[in-house]
Amino acid sequence: MSTTTKIAMFCGAMLMASVTMASPQKTPDQLANDLVAVQTASGAPVPQFSKISMGTTKWEPIDNEHLLVYTRHATAYLLDLDAHCEGLINAQGVSVGGLSRTVYSGTDTVHVTGPSNPGGISCRIVEIRPVDTAKLKSLRTASK
Repeated sequence: MSTTTKIAMFCGAMLMASVTMASPQKTPDQLANDLVAVQTASGAPVPQFSKISMGTTKWEPIDNEHLLVYTRHATAYLLDLDAHCEGLINAQGVSVGGLSRTVYSGTDTVHVTGPSNPGGISCRIVEIRPVDTAKLKSLRTASK
């Protein structure tokens, strides 16, 4: 495979895994309550997940250490990151994993871009937990 092809594949994968979203500002209490709701709706840790349909992925920062990633409409994963991922809560763009269609805990990263880090910052994925999206919706509705 030529270098140009590899670069094109990498750029395509990163584009497919990257979505730009505007996140409404939440108070510290709202952030804490949302983290509890997402963790409550999350199952046991899994070693990986597939990002085969990442082209239309929705992502949602819970705080600067947790990212909720939807791979399909009703399929989501909570990613626990290895450290305070500066700017995640106000990120303008997020790329999950690398060239592989599978994202692994312990080896893959989340790359975050935004106003506080225009060049981006990478944070290692420590844990991946599937999220029961129906339960999460119910918990969020009940907390409003």
